[in-house]
This record gives sequence, structure tokens and C-alpha cells, in this order.
Amino acid sequence: MSKKRGYITLELIAYLSIAAVVLLTIGCLLKSITRINNTILERSELEEISIVVEDRIRNELKESIGIVHMEYTDEPIKGNYKEVSSITYDMYDKDHKKKLIRNEIVKSGTNLYIVNKGKYQIGNYVQKIFIDFDKNKKMKFLVIYEKGKNSYKSHFTIYRTNSK
Repeated sequence: MSKKRGYITLELIAYLSIAAVVLLTIGCLLKSITRINNTILERSELEEISIVVEDRIRNELKESIGIVHMEYTDEPIKGNYKEVSSITYDMYDKDHKKKLIRNEIVKSGTNLYIVNKGKYQIGNYVQKIFIDFDKNKKMKFLVIYEKGKNSYKSHFTIYRTNSK
């Protein structure tokens, strides 16, 4: 009888060991899948935010009359790109009448705002904004977004139509 109990104990230990290995493998897979899913969701969110920010900046600066002032923060990153913390520009009111409005795009912390009479947010997770300003009505932007361990870079060009 003791030999049978010994074999049953050995089989039980073997089955439990196999079950533990299978459960650990499933746990590791679930953890990896969750991490990958979170990375994809964060990256998608950064892409959506970049589309909104690009559209908002494009609408604001495309119809601007002129750039009044740009506040630079650091030396060029690559080529002629310079890091910008604010862009001040003039534009006419929505009816294109003679009333001149002075607006400003400001990066404060990781948020991006348009400042007129009030301040409203157009994007978040913005780490840096770089701009290459061409005198031929062409502005190239490089915007870097970061959320958690994920980062996303957005490149776009604006051709201003009403510049001085």
C-alpha cells in the first residue's frame, strides 16, 4: 500500500507542477497582452490629439495677417528648427472686417493653449514644439507628444495666405 501512495503522491506533485507552469505562462501572456494593448491605446490617443492640434494650429495661422512674435526656448534641434514656447500673431475677426485681433498659441507645461480674450486648451501631452519659419509664407512644425513611456512626433507644414 505504501508504494501506491508514493506513486499517487509523485503523480500529484507532477500534475501540480505542470498546472503551476501552465498558470504562470497564462499569467505572463495576459500581462504582456495588457501592456501591448495599453501601449496601442496610448499611441492612438496621441495620434488623435496630434490631428486636433495640427488642425487647430493650421486654422489659426493659415489666415493670420502676420506673425508678431515668437518666443524661442533652445538652440536649433536639427536644421533650422527652433523650439518655440509661444507664437503671437494678428488676424482679422471672423467676418474679415477691419477689426484686428491679436492671438497667441502658448505651450504651458504639457498643455497647448490659444489665448485671445480667454485661454482655451487645444491639446495636451505636448512636450516640445519646433518650428522652421520661412519668409516665403511657409511654416514647418514638429510637435512631440509624450504619454507614459510612449512618444509620438507630428510633422506638418502651413502655407499662410494673408501674410504681410
